[in-house]
Amino acid sequence: MDSLNAYSIPLSGLKDGMHQFDYQLDSDFFKHFPETPISEGSFKVQVDFDKKPTVIDILINFQGAMTTPCDRCLERMQLPIIGKERLLVKYDEEAREEENVVYIPFETAEWNIAKYIYEFICLVIPLIKTHDLSEDENCDEKMLSYLEQQDDEASDEQENPIWDQLKNIKLN
Repeated sequence: MDSLNAYSIPLSGLKDGMHQFDYQLDSDFFKHFPETPISEGSFKVQVDFDKKPTVIDILINFQGAMTTPCDRCLERMQLPIIGKERLLVKYDEEAREEENVVYIPFETAEWNIAKYIYEFICLVIPLIKTHDLSEDENCDEKMLSYLEQQDDEASDEQENPIWDQLKNIKLN
């Protein structure tokens, strides 16, 4: 986690008011998180940090793309990812987290935002990743023709005689 120190925000020396932090994420950033769904990607992240005496209001804007195989044709593609999330950081006696609210101890000198940037990006990754989501790319026609051929062969096969017999059973 030492290389994630660039994402630590010094709270003790930061004056109240609006601050902006810009980050450029690449594949090295995502390697710090186990089981990450993003192995290759590039993102621009803008963090608007509004510090107040009792609360910090954070708006995280991000946009970029991740490299992933298409779920339909298996060709590698650039999947665009864009999002905006809000996070509140409040001071409290002990550290804990709730939905979109993080509580940190009063004496916290610096706070690392890397985990939250990572989580917000991962939350907007679609479940189905196909070329339809990317405007510049199309599915591999060779693979699609192979899939259509397999579908045709499956429909041409004879039906299972056991199922034919079961269809003839009538309930009284």
